[in-house]
Amino acid sequence: MPIWGASKCINAGGAFVFLSGASRLFTERGFRRAWIIEILCSKDYIGIMSDPLNQETVNDTAKLIMHRLIARSLVRDPSLVDRAQVSLAAVAARFPDRSFARDWESLLGLPTTKLRSLLTGRDQDMTRLRLSSPLVTAAGVDFTDQALRRRIWRAARRSDRDRRKAAA
Repeated sequence: MPIWGASKCINAGGAFVFLSGASRLFTERGFRRAWIIEILCSKDYIGIMSDPLNQETVNDTAKLIMHRLIARSLVRDPSLVDRAQVSLAAVAARFPDRSFARDWESLLGLPTTKLRSLLTGRDQDMTRLRLSSPLVTAAGVDFTDQALRRRIWRAARRSDRDRRKAAA
């Protein structure tokens, strides 16, 4: 449960629990407050509340997943690079002084196998470049599909959560 919009905070055994309007409605309709507190104070739920996900890391992971899908589609359709170059030309005309356009231009000139390995790389330069990728807007993988986008972001959140658990 997000803390935003929480209208009541109670202290349950040393852990603060934020009750939303829906939680209070359940208590007013006869559900036991202790039952709600037990759910909200469960070990997993408190861990999520006390250790919020880093949204920037989740977004970077989602972009990486998207580019892994693009790298797979490059095997089937190498003309995706040509469509990305057209998309990049439009962006470069709009932002001529930005370095990302030059960086992407040099990347799209590489052989497809080299481009695929760079797209899925975890280095800082590729993380930065994935934010302005012309491959996402080029006709290839349909990222306008909401179900696909939800699955990508769910996988990114799960990956970030697993990475933090492993580091702990």
